[in-house]
Amino acid sequence: MNPLRVMLIEDSELDAGLILRQLFLAGYETESKRIETAKELQEALQETWDVIIADFRLPGFDAIEALKMVKNSGVDTPFIIVSGAIGEETAVALMRSGARDYIMKDNLSRLAPVVERELIEAGIRLSQRKAHEALMESERNLRTSQQIAHVGHWIYDINSGLVSWSDEMFRIMGIETPHLHTNLNDLWKTLVHPDDRDYVYAYSDFNEPQNLKEELEYRILRPDGSIRYVLS
Repeated sequence: MNPLRVMLIEDSELDAGLILRQLFLAGYETESKRIETAKELQEALQETWDVIIADFRLPGFDAIEALKMVKNSGVDTPFIIVSGAIGEETAVALMRSGARDYIMKDNLSRLAPVVERELIEAGIRLSQRKAHEALMESERNLRTSQQIAHVGHWIYDINSGLVSWSDEMFRIMGIETPHLHTNLNDLWKTLVHPDDRDYVYAYSDFNEPQNLKEELEYRILRPDGSIRYVLS
């Protein structure tokens, strides 16, 4: 049996039992909580759930309000509507609001496959978020490391001819308004000290890669008039 934590937004204990029975027959060992009010939902959202299954309308409470509360809470739990009667326009509106699917109560055989699909998709979304967070953390660490070491980096795209700089590259060059500069290769050339330009240009021409040197040490003249020695 596969463990499954289910939040049931349902005012009918009988209907809740039928839903849980359908999941049991599909091989799920459920741990569930049945709620009927917005207050109960707010409290239940403090816990972790694998899936939320909601009736469309309850006395004084409905799935649209529940969806808003779930969305505002920031959780990414699959929200499935199970209703006795629901119009097509209402169903479309619910899907646009964040519901993952809707099922008629007289067709509960669809429930288990929908739950299985949504669990898989939720797992994929979680993996993507973790990968994105790891990438963002890596980029933050790189920026911090470059700032501490006074090391910047640049990237030259051979196909497009575009050059991009890291944040620390702009700081090294003394540029306080990066957004005003689009042609960074031309900008860099203006920053090379006039007395070093012939030497540097001769060995850093992107159009003549055979002339590129592995290292170049030279001076830059920053916009504030200060001089810095750099190793590229």
